[in-house]
Amino acid sequence: MRSTLPFASARVGPRAKRKSLRSRRPLRLCSRLLGGCRCSLGKSSCPERAARKERNLMEILDTLLHRRSIRSFTGGSVPRETVEALLVAGMSGPAGKGKKPWRFVVVEDAKTISRLAQARDPKQKLFDTASLVIAVFGDPSIADTWVEDCSVAMTNMHLAADALGLGSCWVQVRMRTAADGTPSSDYVRRVLDAPEGLSLEAMLVVGNICEHPAPHTAADVDMSLVSWESF
Repeated sequence: MRSTLPFASARVGPRAKRKSLRSRRPLRLCSRLLGGCRCSLGKSSCPERAARKERNLMEILDTLLHRRSIRSFTGGSVPRETVEALLVAGMSGPAGKGKKPWRFVVVEDAKTISRLAQARDPKQKLFDTASLVIAVFGDPSIADTWVEDCSVAMTNMHLAADALGLGSCWVQVRMRTAADGTPSSDYVRRVLDAPEGLSLEAMLVVGNICEHPAPHTAADVDMSLVSWESF
């Protein structure tokens, strides 16, 4: 059953006064799209349509630049509807051939979160005040692009967390070692009782923001790393 999530009401934290990305976007449609446009410029040249596209682009860039990795949280829980909004974002990304090989495990139990902190050597202190952890597994038997697909899901949730006023941090697990010397992926699989056929890509640690660093700006982008046509 498809659920309807109240994205706007799910926003928490210091950015709660900002409307959700969906609700911030103007709902007004160009009259041409409604079949009654009298504009002689045509659909592709309609100024209202062009302005709406520009607003949407700026909102996307604002979200991308505002996102920062947060490693200190205030504690407390996160509403279930907000967590579900993160999962919707994660599972709305593209996947190779649409196979969607990802599997998600949401952990809110404090004792289990404490155990997950040992998945990396040394122990990751940001788990201490986290509200929840989302472990993203991939199934290589479904798609050989599971690493890329799960990375897209992680990125979407990372961005959505910031847009919802939460802090989050990507903790890499694949090709890493746990505190007990075993592969991090195997360690987390044991803690979460995951099937042997699944491989862990990463964990998203989520919590209520203690302090949000200053956003990035377009000036931070190093365009010298870009080549045109060839190197």
